[in-house]
Amino acid sequence: MNKSKTESLADASARAYISEVIQQLAPGERLPGMRTMIRNSGVGRIRLERILKELEVRNVIEVRERSGRYRQRQVSVPPILFIHFSQRPIVECANGFIGGAVQILRRHAEESGHTLAMLNARDMPLTELAAILQRDNIHQAFVFGADTAAVTELIAKYVPFTVSLLPRHCAALGSELRDSPDMTIIQLKYLFQCGYRRIGYIHNVEKDWSTSPVQLQRLLDYYRIMAESGLKIEPEWVFYCGYNWEYFNSRMYELMKSRRPVEALIVPGSSLRYVYRFCANNGLAVGKDLAVMCCDDTEPDLHPRATTVTNSPREIGEQVWQIMQKSLTQEPIREVTNLKIITGETVPHQNFIE
Repeated sequence: MNKSKTESLADASARAYISEVIQQLAPGERLPGMRTMIRNSGVGRIRLERILKELEVRNVIEVRERSGRYRQRQVSVPPILFIHFSQRPIVECANGFIGGAVQILRRHAEESGHTLAMLNARDMPLTELAAILQRDNIHQAFVFGADTAAVTELIAKYVPFTVSLLPRHCAALGSELRDSPDMTIIQLKYLFQCGYRRIGYIHNVEKDWSTSPVQLQRLLDYYRIMAESGLKIEPEWVFYCGYNWEYFNSRMYELMKSRRPVEALIVPGSSLRYVYRFCANNGLAVGKDLAVMCCDDTEPDLHPRATTVTNSPREIGEQVWQIMQKSLTQEPIREVTNLKIITGETVPHQNFIE
């Protein structure tokens, strides 16, 4: 058994011991002294103090100066906040991209004796947000959708433990789970293996690329890989989706009526329905007349089922929860999501080479 597994088992055993000790105490009753807990837990002082610090942050125990550690008398535990900046409410369902992750976070929070409270701060003045964080004595928060580092910085100022979920800005503030930048690389590799060379790219950033560094990296990868493969890109092949049907329809018309129309199209999940609508209106069969490679599996009810590269919402939820738990006792942690291909039916597989 390697060292990391041995340490993990030792930590689990120590946590189980401490949990049993606490359960046997009445609220406000004192824990055994450090020497006793070190002897009975089977771990050293540093690792035991780390576990106890995590319990203190979670309000399971309290530390009284020159007296010791006690089971927390406070019955109500401050909630863990999920602060988001969404245009629409986050629907907690398995098929929802962020909603699926929130489901996992809520389950873990409840298992640890917390509640997960949702707070949409999209149109909220920063002074009001700061007042809420101070008033409710928030210790842990997940942040999703903040456009600028200033917003995340304000939250981190008032909340000791903050994890940014797929941050849109460049600044690294505290712990975070960043979206993988490799999506376009995976999409183009898949399309190339299927025999496609005339490939268009629709993106979802209108003007300010500084707010979406991962999206910029993906677009640059598209230009780089196409150039390295000796493939010419026509001007009509790349455009901003617009989130407006009239605009999108006109750009798609230019794309398909260009001197060299595309065989395949990389599209964001947010504009996938527009692609299907355009094809239906113009007698094109998605997956036959036009191959479609999407990102984010947010439209599973569309037919044919879209071929996509996506993050698993459940895996995101598990990953970001583990980042929070590690952050309670360690330095800030920064990780990226994992990506997988859902083959779907919109990119024919007859030429696909594994």
